[in-house]
Amino acid sequence: MNRRAIQCRITVRGQVPPHWSQWLDGLQPSHRLSEGGTDVTDLSGTLADQDALRGVLDRIWNLNLTVLSVSAAPVDSGPAGTDE
Repeated sequence: MNRRAIQCRITVRGQVPPHWSQWLDGLQPSHRLSEGGTDVTDLSGTLADQDALRGVLDRIWNLNLTVLSVSAAPVDSGPAGTDE
């Protein structure tokens, strides 16, 4: 199981209120218009690991939000060329 912190951005349809950030593991909402002109929210930040990402996605599912995209990458925790 991968326990590395990850930087992620989850894009959902509609607007997510800022006070939901705490419930979404601290991911920060940022509203914008999509290329098609609809409201979307980017939820961005660092999560503890893949399990935390799964938890956030489960909460988004329970809120009946439509996920448009998910991007995630390990947080660089050391000098270039090193890997734990």
